[in-house]
Amino acid sequence: MLESQRNIFCNLRKEEKEGLRELRNNEQIKPADKGGAVVVMETTDCIGECTRQLDNTTYYRIFTSDPTNSFNKKNQEAIDKGIEEKEISSEIGKALLVPHPTPGRFYILLKIYKEGNPGRPIIGGDGCPAEIISQFVDYHMKDLVSQLPSYVQDDMDFLRKIHDINKTGPLPPDTLLCTMDVSALYSNISHKEDRRREAIPILIMAAFRRPKNLRDSLVHSSASRRDTVGSRPCNIPRCMTCTSITSSTTFTSTITRKSYNILHNLTQRHLSHYM
Repeated sequence: MLESQRNIFCNLRKEEKEGLRELRNNEQIKPADKGGAVVVMETTDCIGECTRQLDNTTYYRIFTSDPTNSFNKKNQEAIDKGIEEKEISSEIGKALLVPHPTPGRFYILLKIYKEGNPGRPIIGGDGCPAEIISQFVDYHMKDLVSQLPSYVQDDMDFLRKIHDINKTGPLPPDTLLCTMDVSALYSNISHKEDRRREAIPILIMAAFRRPKNLRDSLVHSSASRRDTVGSRPCNIPRCMTCTSITSSTTFTSTITRKSYNILHNLTQRHLSHYM
C-alpha cells in the first residue's frame, strides 16, 4: 500500500458527473444473476422486490433485537471448545473470531432469463460473525468436495463427463435423460438439527485423503508454516516496493474503516501473484 496518493484530475463534464450522481442515488446498478449482463434498476423497484421476498414468513421472520452479538458469542464458545479439544490452535482460534461483527446485508441479483425478472436473494457476509469461519471451512473442504461422485465443476466439466459416458457405447433403450431444478434452493435448506438428521441419518465420520506420491516425499512445505503472519517487506535486493510496505498483522478497510486480521504471510513476492 503506497504511503501517499496523488490527486487525480476528473476529466468528466459537469453534466456527466451529475448524471452519474443521479444514477448512484436513484438507480441500482448490479450484475445480472447469470450471463454477465449489467442491470440498471430503479431503487423503488429493487426495494419492492426485496420486500416481496422478505414478507414471505416461510423463509424469513422479524427479530425484535439485533442477534449479531449473540451469534458471535456462540462462535466464541465453539472456538473455545475446539481449542480445548486440540482441534485447532489458540492462534487459529483467535484469528477465526470477527472482532467487531455486523449483520449480513441482504440484496438481490435479477434473473433476467426468467419471466418477471425475479431477484435471487443473497446475504452479503462481509463483517458478519461467520465470515472468517466460513472462509476457514471452505478452504479445508474444497479438496474434499471435488472428490464427490456428484461434483460438477462447470459447463466444460459437464461436457467432459457426457463425452466419457458416450465413449462407453450407446445408452440402453429405456434410458431417460432429464434435468431438475429446485425452487429457492438455499432458502429451503433447513437449519434445524432434527431436520438435518432426517435427511442424513448417519453421521459421516470418514473423509477421503489422497495417498502420498513422489512429490510429497521429496518436497516438504513445513518451512512455510513457520512464516510469520502479516505483511512485511520482502527485503529482496533491487525491490522497489519494500519502502512502501509497512510491517503489520492487521489492515484497515478504506470503505468500512474497520480493522481486520491478516491471516497469511504477505510480502511483495506473495502479492505479485495477485497483480
